[in-house]
Amino acid sequence: MTSELQEILALRDRLDVFLPKLKQRCQEFGEDSKKEAAEMRADQTDEGKQSFGVFTAAVIRQIMAVGTKAERTFAQHFEKFEDSDNDAVFAEYKRSSDRVDTFLEWLEIYTDHLFDDGYGEDSERLYQQALQDYEQLKNSFTCSQCGAPVPVDKMYYTSQYLTCLGCETQTTFTPTEAMQMLPRLAEDLADSRTKHLEKELDDLALKHNLYHGEMLVRHVNYLLAQYRVMHEILPEYAEQKRHQFITSAVVEATQKAHTDLEPAGTLIPDVSYVNVIGGFGDGLILLRQDNDTLIAALLEDIVRALARPGDGLAEAVLANTYNNEVWEQYAAIAQQSPQSEKHNPL
Repeated sequence: MTSELQEILALRDRLDVFLPKLKQRCQEFGEDSKKEAAEMRADQTDEGKQSFGVFTAAVIRQIMAVGTKAERTFAQHFEKFEDSDNDAVFAEYKRSSDRVDTFLEWLEIYTDHLFDDGYGEDSERLYQQALQDYEQLKNSFTCSQCGAPVPVDKMYYTSQYLTCLGCETQTTFTPTEAMQMLPRLAEDLADSRTKHLEKELDDLALKHNLYHGEMLVRHVNYLLAQYRVMHEILPEYAEQKRHQFITSAVVEATQKAHTDLEPAGTLIPDVSYVNVIGGFGDGLILLRQDNDTLIAALLEDIVRALARPGDGLAEAVLANTYNNEVWEQYAAIAQQSPQSEKHNPL
């Protein structure tokens, strides 16, 4: 073992202790800040709202400064290994760099949702109010001309012309304030009701013993859970947003440090790709068994968006001919792919 490799391995071990400590410090500070923010949120005066905004912005800046510290520490100790000709040294450099990137992604997600709890409770309350409003209105709305009942067939969130079954006059139905908020509530509740899955992702991001592609598979499962909640609350709105969920999956696959799907024809990307498509295939088997056509169709579209041209594994997943034997066949082929230049070894 060269002295250069010994040095970076020692630094890697120190980094593996350093990052979890930073995360713990951020979480402790964040939890204390949330308690203080909850008291501020109760004050709904203009002055109270302003104080809440100033306070939360300052907390987020302070937590994000921890990310800057992590970047500077990494650059100070690891930058000299970036151009190493020793493959083992570079592999450790890349692995450590990815760990810092993952930590920075966690920080961004954590601060984005740090003060969401109170809003989640407010959204649940407002959604229940919208449901009550609809129950009261759906059979009591009447025609402006003849006074006959006009059925309100679903929870509208914008004004609609509804036809009277008696005189056939079109009467304007205006939803209540809570009903008009339904699109925002659907998005808020999709976040708050799946927060436990988000936490699992955050915890998973700092683990070492993940199989290649596992973070992407788990993240897509999180997106599917969010879509299910949104669709249960407001189906038409969820359909309008459907493509955004597919785009989010593609962004997660192509722009995040946790997954490497390119270049095709090299070891780590090929192994990751087979694991990801296989993971989706396993998920689709269960969804089809449960006759869950809504989520199965969305996952199929995500497979199409990520599939390599002419790939037989993705074709088998989509054709419902995928099984463990098929996965093992493609996994064996992927293991034979050559290592890419300066790429992480398995």
